[in-house]
Amino acid sequence: MTPSELQRLSDLNVLESVRDQARWTTAGEIVESDGVVRAVSATRFPIGTMNCAMLTRKRERDLDALIHELRAFYGARDRGYTIKLCGERDAALERECEKQGMFKASENPAWCSKPR
Repeated sequence: MTPSELQRLSDLNVLESVRDQARWTTAGEIVESDGVVRAVSATRFPIGTMNCAMLTRKRERDLDALIHELRAFYGARDRGYTIKLCGERDAALERECEKQGMFKASENPAWCSKPR
């Protein structure tokens, strides 16, 4: 197995973990569209996998619009959220998160919305 194959499988594992956690929580919700998974749980805690979004494929365009859409999505549910990143594949999204003033929650890597 090559390092890139291992990275891809690792990213898919994290993505499925995010889905499973939403499935098994009270008031859990999973919305998938346009290459983005949005997971919501009963907790309002914004950091981690309980309220988070992940890309399912590389995306380099319309990242500003994506972040605005995520803010609206989680805001309508009164939730903070994390954007989970998948290494080099999500480098453009990482730059956009930084540009938008989001803070890096950990080196996992993940970005978190500012608390309201």
